[in-house]
Amino acid sequence: MSSSLGSVETIKRYYRVDRREIAFLRFILEAYDGIAVLETLDSKSGIVVFHIAPGCEPDVDAILQDLKNDFMLESIPAKNNRMYGKLRSTLQERL
Repeated sequence: MSSSLGSVETIKRYYRVDRREIAFLRFILEAYDGIAVLETLDSKSGIVVFHIAPGCEPDVDAILQDLKNDFMLESIPAKNNRMYGKLRSTLQERL
């Protein structure tokens, strides 16, 4: 599963996070210059997508695994739109 941000092919991974931690999570990823970009799909529900640079998946996985000790962060399937409720149409446009 990949998407294009600019001219760089990226891997997309969807997560539900504690909405109060979205800005912190974005800050952490920006500190690791260029490995991933965080896009918020629904700030109220805490639904985000990571656009991960190819080859950086192990680094992002390690960062997220560590952060799971500090706040709620769970992977969600990209194709299971039923769990998104009101996000269904928005996610279908982006997938």
